[in-house]
Amino acid sequence: YFFDPIRRDFESSPIYFDFKDERDNVLVAACGSGLIAWSIDGVFFLENGANSWRKLANAFSESGTPHRDSSTLVYDSTRNRVLFFPAGNGAPGQVFAGDLASNVPTALQPRGMKGLQEAFPSPEFNNKRMFRDAVLIEGQDLVLIPKIISTAGSKLKFPVYDVSENAWYAYEFGPTSVSRMFTRETSSASTSVVYDAQNKRV
Repeated sequence: YFFDPIRRDFESSPIYFDFKDERDNVLVAACGSGLIAWSIDGVFFLENGANSWRKLANAFSESGTPHRDSSTLVYDSTRNRVLFFPAGNGAPGQVFAGDLASNVPTALQPRGMKGLQEAFPSPEFNNKRMFRDAVLIEGQDLVLIPKIISTAGSKLKFPVYDVSENAWYAYEFGPTSVSRMFTRETSSASTSVVYDAQNKRV
């Protein structure tokens, strides 16, 4: 369903999808010209004004399908592509880029994957609580994922993916009193994140 903010009501005719849906296994992101859906059936695109989804080229069959509570995606408007993070899929730290102009997906093999794997050793990387939400911080080319690495010293440490450098880093801030609200077990799957571009804050 699409919501019309001027009328303050939903459109009367929903647009149905014909790809498989399993609990928590369909991820949707807005992009410049429509919506991207990532499901166990592949990657689908709903163009603005269209009334049906179309499947994009899919190279995610082996390690790129979303797992429940363990995968996320963001739209990279600078490069007109979607970044896929299939964390719970046996590909710890791997990032896939789906180019929306050519419909060609690419495995990016970012630097820092080993450090990320050490921060979240298996089987934690393959459980049901890994990367479920993410936000692209515009102007900085950073993807922040609210999955706690540690809260030592009342500081919060999160994994961040540097898009321009194609590398993983750990971002730490604090000490802060809100650190007690986060744990490794509940972060990401039970935590959401958005970017406030006007005030430049997360």
